[in-house]
Amino acid sequence: MLFQFEINLISSLQDIQLPLIKEFFLAWNFADSSAFYALLISFVWFQFGWKWGARLLYIILLSALINSTLKEFFLLPRPFHLIENLGLVKATGYGFPSGAAQGAVLLPGILISQWTSHRKTAWIFGGLFFALLSLSRVYLGVHFIHDILGGWIVGSAILWFFLKGFPWIEKQIEKQPLWKTLIIGELLPLLFLVYTIQDPLIKLGLPVMMGMALGLVLSSYFHLLPQEASFPSYPIRLLQASYTLISGSILYLLGSFFISRPFLFFLLSVWFSAGVFFSYHHFAIFLKKKEHP
Repeated sequence: MLFQFEINLISSLQDIQLPLIKEFFLAWNFADSSAFYALLISFVWFQFGWKWGARLLYIILLSALINSTLKEFFLLPRPFHLIENLGLVKATGYGFPSGAAQGAVLLPGILISQWTSHRKTAWIFGGLFFALLSLSRVYLGVHFIHDILGGWIVGSAILWFFLKGFPWIEKQIEKQPLWKTLIIGELLPLLFLVYTIQDPLIKLGLPVMMGMALGLVLSSYFHLLPQEASFPSYPIRLLQASYTLISGSILYLLGSFFISRPFLFFLLSVWFSAGVFFSYHHFAIFLKKKEHP
């Protein structure tokens, strides 16, 4: 009975005749893609520093891990599993809870909590992102309303953990010797792998977590991480971002011929979190020597 009511609602939404409404919501499908999250994390990494980039990476992957585990537990269908022509786009896996709805709560929540100097603007952008992403998943026929509600609840819990738990975890990590931090950073993703091995995105995300942990430990050990007080100017950040993008693309293209995708993503993460900082550090030393021979 619940499924039938929600199916009728989705059909009614899709029957709305407005110019470009279908194309508009199809475009919103990008906001639930790995490419969107990769671009978002990269933007935050270079615009607000490596710490915020790493935080965002870990909380997004944690949200994906929890979502994958819950979907495998509940095993509830998507709308197009019941009526095929409802699906305007295709999605893999089960429907409950909605991972997109988790992101629709998590990302605006982080934005609003941190952008305190422009709180009204943050609420406007965050509210629009929350509403349009959530609505798009129903309109596109990939989620029922109860999937969205479940995603909101789970996303709210993850947001609370990020705001309250992450600061405590970071303080505990800072107290530990680097070798302990490295062990935790490498073993924790392996524990999750046991429960989420069927999800291809998670299988790539876990090597990213492991590579990031190794790279940041190496960068910390060799004192390569830039300090927040010495955050570079915008032109320098733009050059760094361009160099990282180009070098990463070259490594990806070369590695894709010889290395399995999980190991390749592990190596790319090490490069982004250690190799790139090593390059920046030695390039800065080279410039200083040129200025003061």
